[in-house]
Amino acid sequence: MTQSSLGTALVTGASFENPHGEVAILAGTRAESLGTTAFHCGRRNTSVTDAALATARGVPYADLSKEPPEIRARFCELPAKLNLFRMLANSEGTFLPLISMVSAVFAKLELEPRHREIAILLTGRRTDARYMWEQHLRIAPEAGVTPQQIEAIQNERIYDLAVFDDSEQLILRMADELLRTTEVSELTLDRARAEFSPAQIVETIVLVGFYRMLAGIMRSTELDLDVPASGSWTQHMAA
Repeated sequence: MTQSSLGTALVTGASFENPHGEVAILAGTRAESLGTTAFHCGRRNTSVTDAALATARGVPYADLSKEPPEIRARFCELPAKLNLFRMLANSEGTFLPLISMVSAVFAKLELEPRHREIAILLTGRRTDARYMWEQHLRIAPEAGVTPQQIEAIQNERIYDLAVFDDSEQLILRMADELLRTTEVSELTLDRARAEFSPAQIVETIVLVGFYRMLAGIMRSTELDLDVPASGSWTQHMAA
């Protein structure tokens, strides 16, 4: 499966087929207690239904029926109507740039997909952003990240030579330093210049910063997890 499959389909116009069925925004009793909302994009399989009106912390998801036309149109272009996108749509001024940034992360980086994903997983692990971690447990294997590598990141064994090659360890070291000190050390940067292009170095720094910002949104609002209608994404991965 190529990079343009699941990850890119989340934010671009690429075709997207979910092998586990249509994504249910929230499965369980909380949706029933909060009520439901329906917003139809006018295309098959793009309706947002049975969706919670607000998170557990009471932060409302955007009512797309009341958003400006350009917000509704961009949202309807997204094959996956994730809760993160519904939350971001509350901000008319930042929604379109943020969605463009997410799209760039999956479709326009020089950084290799597996390098992108291990950096995001470490960011999710360090920030304790469950929503990010759960989403990328599904995306990372399609980018070439192995179960052993996911387990190593989860258990903070990011410098395990038996699990990560030199380039992967260098990406993780850059992410590690950024998450601990907000800068890449001179020694690590020297090593990175010998291994990666300037674009890949800058992309790694931007990626970690961007996803750390998203972690603040995910944790502060306590976003509901996006799950397939028939069960959690992690259950399907383990099956």
